[in-house]
Amino acid sequence: MEKKIRQLLRYLQIEYVAVWVLPLLLVALYETGVMTEGAYAGDVRMDYVLQTVGILLAVGLIPLSLRLFSLGEECEAAFIAGSLEKLSPLE
Repeated sequence: MEKKIRQLLRYLQIEYVAVWVLPLLLVALYETGVMTEGAYAGDVRMDYVLQTVGILLAVGLIPLSLRLFSLGEECEAAFIAGSLEKLSPLE
């Protein structure tokens, strides 16, 4: 069970770092000229592609996030149960 807790903690750490790194990466790409301002503005095909990708990501990641939440609850319950057993005065 500790392995699952460590794995879940690792996922959360990666997500936390990604929240800060991705915007900084986008700013760096824009400031260096790799990304051009308004390159896809008014492009109907790119708009369709980005909307489709967003919908597919939402459809795929929502079940994944629910699964991770359920794993987190199982790990938390096991952790609490293990802690309470160690604190039991009957031992």
